[in-house]
Amino acid sequence: MSREFSDSTTIAIMALEELRTQSNKTWEERQYTKSIIAIIDVMGIKEWFRGEPDFATQMKIYKAWEFIIQSAQLSEVKQDLVEKYGDFPLKYSILSDSIVVSISVDVPCAFSKLMMYLRMIINSTFVEINPPFMTRGAIVIGDLFQEGNIVFGPGLIKAHHMESKVAVNFRHIIDKQDYEFLREDKDEMTQNILIGWFHEDSDGYYYYDYLKSYLGYVDNRYEAFPDENAGQSGISVLNKINKKIKDEIKNCADKRVVNKYKWLQKYFKKTMQRAIYKTDEDEHIWLKSAYKEHRGGSK
Repeated sequence: MSREFSDSTTIAIMALEELRTQSNKTWEERQYTKSIIAIIDVMGIKEWFRGEPDFATQMKIYKAWEFIIQSAQLSEVKQDLVEKYGDFPLKYSILSDSIVVSISVDVPCAFSKLMMYLRMIINSTFVEINPPFMTRGAIVIGDLFQEGNIVFGPGLIKAHHMESKVAVNFRHIIDKQDYEFLREDKDEMTQNILIGWFHEDSDGYYYYDYLKSYLGYVDNRYEAFPDENAGQSGISVLNKINKKIKDEIKNCADKRVVNKYKWLQKYFKKTMQRAIYKTDEDEHIWLKSAYKEHRGGSK
């Protein structure tokens, strides 16, 4: 028995065939791009979502991430950045509690451009939320395909493995091979970031000193907007992080999590001590002033 299709069904079938042809042609032309890839995982967010649904609170991280992504696409911002630094062809994919950011290695100053936004993404997780969330991640050089909602490739597999199996604590790491590859870049800002913000750890991986970077971010805001309480805001964030550390060490029943926060506590104290006692007088003025006031009030 013959089956007759309606006009709308026939049109739909023709459209699907055209789409299939176009899709096949498009995928034949696509290929991996050798990229600098960063994966950032927000720690503890799965347990957070197992509690009572609270969209107004739980959406804050994604709202902050969306703003950062959209800001990179804003025509006025893009024009300003292009005039200062050149093109910013960053790619983003949000995967539940993780975000993947990549940029082709062939883009001039690719690493410094990636770090500009990576810094904002990491900062957002402890600036926008109270209590704050800490992150863990990896930065790798590898082959990747990333377009819209589709992201895959051996570079992503390597980054995910390093983040989940190697970083362990709240570290963002680069392996020695990729670090040395980036050290060959002639971009001055890239070299300043690698030397100033990355340190070799006992396991041979290089980790991103994100707390030091955050202090520098507050310094810049304090210098540019001294009357807008930038220093006070920075102190508030540091207090939030310190309280989170103490609460987790005291109350968390999972020893693995407690050990991560003990690592963070050492890192936090080391960073604060270095910033207060081992930096020039014109650095971290807001932090040194707050510490001096605290010490004076505790006598």
